Amino acid sequence: MTILTPTTELDAVNVMLRQIGTSPATSLDAPSIDVEQALDTLRKISISVQSIGWDFNTEADYAMMPDTDGHIAVPPSLVEVRLDPVARQGWKYNIVTRSGKLYDRQSHSFTFTETLYTIVVILLDFPDLPQVARDYITIRAARMFADGVEGAQDAHQFSAQDELVAYAALQHVEAIVSEASFANNPDMAWSLNRYAYDGGF
Repeated sequence: MTILTPTTELDAVNVMLRQIGTSPATSLDAPSIDVEQALDTLRKISISVQSIGWDFNTEADYAMMPDTDGHIAVPPSLVEVRLDPVARQGWKYNIVTRSGKLYDRQSHSFTFTETLYTIVVILLDFPDLPQVARDYITIRAARMFADGVEGAQDAHQFSAQDELVAYAALQHVEAIVSEASFANNPDMAWSLNRYAYDGGF
């Protein structure tokens, strides 16, 4: 009996390799040049797609505490940090990320005296993404990868329509999951709606 499993990075890379007529890889360890380039493209596309901010990688009420110097370090995996409107700290601060730390444009300082409650967009590893996101990222990456390989531009297994269909599926699931999240957590719903209204998504 065949057991179906979600797409792995290796699976995605092999989809990309088939786009250029290259034999599949058996491992991502000690990769060939083609495998290395495919994996690099896949990860760049994953970052690009996730940076939009989706229900699956957005968290509200995310506490960020200052260290002993009053600085709040921003982990590299956080591509967006905004104050959570529910915490009502917006009148005090106007935060952005600079040099890997939060900076307050209102006080022109990196120093904070209290914990900030934020909405963050987090970059997730490929295995932590929902399957519908993996599908879209794989198709988009495969098309871009083939476009960058000489002689492979006419060998696309995926069309622009395939990419649009995959993106539509991702948006459909996002709408369903977001509606369920909002129903179960009204405070988060209010925060994320304000976040989207302010241009976060």
